[in-house]
Amino acid sequence: MPARKLSGPRTRRRGFAVAAATVTAAMAFAVTATANHPEVSLSGSNFEIDTNANLKVDDAPPSIDWAGVAETRKTDTASGSGDNSFGNGTKEDTAVPSVVSGSIPPNKSDLLNFGVYLETTATGRRFLNLFWHRVQEPSGTTNMDFEFNQSSTVSGNGVTPVRTAGDLLIQYDLSQGGTNPVLFVSRWLTTLGPGAQCEASNAAPCWSTKANLTAAGNATGSINTTSILAADADGLGAISPRTFGEAQLDFDALTGGTGTCTSFGSAYLKSRSSDSFTAALKDFIAPASTNLNNCATVIIRKQTNPEEDPNATSFGYTKSFPTSPGTDPTFTLMDDGVKTFT
Repeated sequence: MPARKLSGPRTRRRGFAVAAATVTAAMAFAVTATANHPEVSLSGSNFEIDTNANLKVDDAPPSIDWAGVAETRKTDTASGSGDNSFGNGTKEDTAVPSVVSGSIPPNKSDLLNFGVYLETTATGRRFLNLFWHRVQEPSGTTNMDFEFNQSSTVSGNGVTPVRTAGDLLIQYDLSQGGTNPVLFVSRWLTTLGPGAQCEASNAAPCWSTKANLTAAGNATGSINTTSILAADADGLGAISPRTFGEAQLDFDALTGGTGTCTSFGSAYLKSRSSDSFTAALKDFIAPASTNLNNCATVIIRKQTNPEEDPNATSFGYTKSFPTSPGTDPTFTLMDDGVKTFT
């Protein structure tokens, strides 16, 4: 019997934190977790991407898993006539997806939840962790896509954001009967230039040719091959085999080559019933707000020596570095004052 969806969409937990760079360096010591059960996590991460995917923390600190972090989580609307989905032949390259209601039966394409968590290690490395959760065990190929958008402007369908050049499409592909997913990334192209090609069409706008993150060593993932008890499911309820998958991406490798500060304000999950990139999209879970970016943060702290008490003197500063959005380069701080720029 298919699992029943919850009553409606909600954001379960707060948005994830983003690593900050400060003008004062602090000593950091790397601690390597020792796994006592099989994992496929990327080297340097403490997040447990389990060979048999689950949500509970299996090892001692500093190991972490979904049940011990404050991820961004979103629940789909309940199955039935009110469940929204993509229709009218909407495909990945459709700039404004067509949103319809009630066209997704409780099958492998019917989604339940997704989660996003950005891990920042003691050494400053960042790993993007994702999970998806669906109604029913599949009888064929699994395709889940996470779309990350920069714009907060809602498109003409009233639900999904307007796509911007550089938006990300993370593709989780698992062949029929497989247990080792392959992760790919495409970027939204608004123009085609040297080295920029579409994955499935001949003209922009489109998603770029997909790059294999798994083969590059920048992503990993797994699916649950056995049932997960409700007590171990971090509020998702009992989970049947092959209805929960997780993935991990090297966030610095994913965004480090852009050369600019990029912020992704929302994310959403969608499903396809085929491994073909041109196949029609099926169900989706509406976007959840995130605070995911590769932008550095500069924190300036004023401390006098000797200590001024009471603090009465204002000290003038002029910054020479750019910010996004732009800010006034001049400012003042008193003793013990703090000024933050992004």
